[in-house]
Amino acid sequence: MWTAAAALLLSLAPHQDGKLAISNLRATYGVPGIIRETSRVSPGDVLYLCFDITGVKLNAEGNATYSLTTEIRNGAGDTQFKHAGKPVTVKALLGGDRISAYTTVDVGSKQKAGEYTVFISVNDEGVTASTKASFTLAEPEFALVHVLTALDAERKGIAANFSVGQTAHLSGQIVGFKRNDVGAPDIKVELVILDDQGTPTNKTPITGSIDSKSKVPSGAVAIPVQVPVGLNRPGKFTAVIKVTDQVTGKTSGLKLPLVVSEGR
Repeated sequence: MWTAAAALLLSLAPHQDGKLAISNLRATYGVPGIIRETSRVSPGDVLYLCFDITGVKLNAEGNATYSLTTEIRNGAGDTQFKHAGKPVTVKALLGGDRISAYTTVDVGSKQKAGEYTVFISVNDEGVTASTKASFTLAEPEFALVHVLTALDAERKGIAANFSVGQTAHLSGQIVGFKRNDVGAPDIKVELVILDDQGTPTNKTPITGSIDSKSKVPSGAVAIPVQVPVGLNRPGKFTAVIKVTDQVTGKTSGLKLPLVVSEGR
């Protein structure tokens, strides 16, 4: 079952060409999150699409009111899902005519594999601007999905950039795993941090296991996993996350850029 949600965020930067438009469309891991470099999506994942809306009209109180519509079509052009959001009012405290916005697409676990396109439109006082993004939905597979980088273990403070002294909580969910003879998953989790030269910052990777000792419920189809990374120095790093299903030998993972600035 497809689900989607859309929201508007307050912008911090003005834009002044006056024409309603959607720009800077990008897929991210959360909002505001690290850029997602791949358009391939696994069943059970959540696709975040962030963008800027420029040329919005503000009233005398500095408010903008408009709505977002998200539509998903398959490769044949057939509509699979459509969500027309109600008008939303936001205040542009810094003025200008630019608002940041996003929509999320929860692909669920039962959609048919194939090519899909997300059509996004915004309506501001009868004027409409549109854009679109395509993605490939894979067959059901062993995968690490719904990856987020946050400042807290509860995943409420999503962040794309960090400062020295903070902790980056790297989290996600493991889906498509098999169970062993005693009905438990047997998954190995590995994390390696690379510096800007591609050299591991630690001699040994951070590892963990999800097995019978983890007491995963028998009906669970997704297993949450989270690794906190203390940020003790500035630089540009890469977090390499790998999960291995030791029942089947299948692996999954991804690389996440970690930009750490000097704390001020």
